[in-house]
Amino acid sequence: MGRRKPKREQQKHRQLRAQAARQQTSSPDPMRELGAAWDRAVSSGLMENGTDVSYHMAPTGGVISTAIGAAAQLLVDGRELTPEWAEELRRSKPEFAGLVAGLQEKAAGWDRYERAPGQ
Repeated sequence: MGRRKPKREQQKHRQLRAQAARQQTSSPDPMRELGAAWDRAVSSGLMENGTDVSYHMAPTGGVISTAIGAAAQLLVDGRELTPEWAEELRRSKPEFAGLVAGLQEKAAGWDRYERAPGQ
């Protein structure tokens, strides 16, 4: 005959299952959030369309996305990469801090090219 779990143990198990279910439903879907951000970028005129977006995934499950805007500016997660936005990304997505720094360097190089004499 099988042994039944004590009532207290059953209650604890139910509570843990309910807590896990709440965490699953309350955690945001990063791809859905990014999709909405790119839709806003298109509707605001930052991009012509949202088809040329690159997604970068972290082993932790984090996602960051990049694209080139309508005015040849670098966009990250649907916004132009400004120093303020880069700092916010480093705070909110620390696993991508190195990538954000590299993107800033790349964007700075584009700016230098645009300001070059004879261009």
